[in-house]
Amino acid sequence: MKKGILRFCLLVSLLSIFSAFAFAGNETIIKGWIKQENMTIGGTLYNFVLSDDPKYVVMEFGGNLLKVSATFCDVENFIGLCVDDVQHNRTDPVTKVRYYKAYVTVTRQTAEVTASQTSDKNEGTIEDTFTITAKIENTGSREATNVTFVQKFPASFSLEAKNSDCTLGSNTVSWEGKLAPSQKLSCPYEIHSGEAGKFSITGNLSYNNGAANKTVILGVIELDIKNGSFSRWNDLDLDVQ
Repeated sequence: MKKGILRFCLLVSLLSIFSAFAFAGNETIIKGWIKQENMTIGGTLYNFVLSDDPKYVVMEFGGNLLKVSATFCDVENFIGLCVDDVQHNRTDPVTKVRYYKAYVTVTRQTAEVTASQTSDKNEGTIEDTFTITAKIENTGSREATNVTFVQKFPASFSLEAKNSDCTLGSNTVSWEGKLAPSQKLSCPYEIHSGEAGKFSITGNLSYNNGAANKTVILGVIELDIKNGSFSRWNDLDLDVQ
């Protein structure tokens, strides 16, 4: 019974270790069987040294070093190494030197920023208030830098913030800065239109994910705004006797 409980606890611990490297935004650099070798990926040289007694993998890259035992993971300078298994591969018949292979996953931790915008309604009149909400979140495992978010509105629109994380201008909503992993922003605001018509509300976001610059285009909000009740009566051609 005690052995069964111990195995279960070990399995849970291993799953927790591997799940720690399963953040959205992690970029897989290497996944599969490797031998004791050097390989260059994306301009970075990775050098692997393997052992099966005890089972571990040493990975050198860019002046950094990781030594990870089988069924464990570790991270250094935003590069993660998970070792699933190490096995004997072959023995040189002359020198009797043993060579090994290992199943590994090497990932680069990156930021991944998502952004969306919604409206409480898509049709109304110039007398109505429309509530627009923009939401931004870093779902990755690394800080997002140089984050720039901008929404632009027609000059006839007036904007009013409602406990918003963003900054409102005369006809813009914006935010700039850094986003830590799991950090969220909520930007609700009310808009009024000074004229009738059909309007497309767009927005875009750019950031650096730690490895490259990225751009996010928000889904378009279509607004159909008609004249108010007073204006509609004025538009009627009434012949009053």
